[in-house]
Amino acid sequence: MRLSTDVTPTGIGHLLTGYERFHTSDPTRAESELCQVTAPQRLTVRGDGSAFDAALSVAGFGSISLCLLRMGTEVTVDSPPQSRYMTVLVPLTGTIAAAHQGEEFVAVPGRTHVALSEGTSTHMRWSEDCTVVFLRVDIEALRSELAGMLPDTGVETLRFVPRVESVASRAAMLGSLHLLTSSLSTAGLAPPPAMERQLRQHTLTTVLFGLEHNYSAALRDPAPLISNRAVRHAIDVIHAEETAHLTVVDVAREVGIGLRALEIGFKKQVGMSPSQYLKKARLHRAHIELLAAGAADEATVGGIAMEWGFSHAWRFSQAYRAEFGESPSATLRRRPS
Repeated sequence: MRLSTDVTPTGIGHLLTGYERFHTSDPTRAESELCQVTAPQRLTVRGDGSAFDAALSVAGFGSISLCLLRMGTEVTVDSPPQSRYMTVLVPLTGTIAAAHQGEEFVAVPGRTHVALSEGTSTHMRWSEDCTVVFLRVDIEALRSELAGMLPDTGVETLRFVPRVESVASRAAMLGSLHLLTSSLSTAGLAPPPAMERQLRQHTLTTVLFGLEHNYSAALRDPAPLISNRAVRHAIDVIHAEETAHLTVVDVAREVGIGLRALEIGFKKQVGMSPSQYLKKARLHRAHIELLAAGAADEATVGGIAMEWGFSHAWRFSQAYRAEFGESPSATLRRRPS
């Protein structure tokens, strides 16, 4: 089957409009605000100055931020080498002519994303009708995540391939963007800590596995087999968590092995991935809490689901029913008097 190359971010821009950071017709103010949110840069109006109408929306998830930006007229944006963030830009309308890491190309909606790395200057020209969703990721958080996946590799500068054109890479990034925006529409301005941790970890993993960079080959290398003892240790770590705060990378780091080694060990010895096992363990913890909730308790299905990292009620209910043969609300109704 031939994959379509038209991968579009339907609905993302609409959901972000409720998180407006600024809206101005003053290019100087827009440049100042952008420097605070992203990094130092020079904004130059190239088109009709009277049409300049910049608006930025920002939704934060700790070390990652999801942003929506438009300028209203043709502009250029010049940035010196950055050290704090990497950025993925997804054009919704219009085009971005980008020059980064010695490569020049034009990003268009549904065909090309732009990945900006640390340590390299950037020149971009936005068309007058350009609107962009971009993901800003703290580079230290990315390095920490990567170090957990490759514990025997010294992680230094991360350099991403600037032109993101493959269907798989764009689909992976859009899936992550949709997950972030859907959580905003259901969780409001302040997602619960458990949800935020899960969203952040999912996004970091998607960036590292979904985009090509100078450590991609190491991530794909076959991992050595691990002992039964290491897998049992990982299982003990999972069952010891008191609330949903662990990520699979945390488990690998606690055991002292790489993420791929943990994945292979679990699939061989347990018959499922560590993330599947972690989800199943949390379903059972939620099941125990639902059964134990007394009649006088104010426990709710949604509250218990959120406590154990299930941010979407419908998905939690489906997974719970598949595991226990009844809905979580049915379990809660059987609470002791």
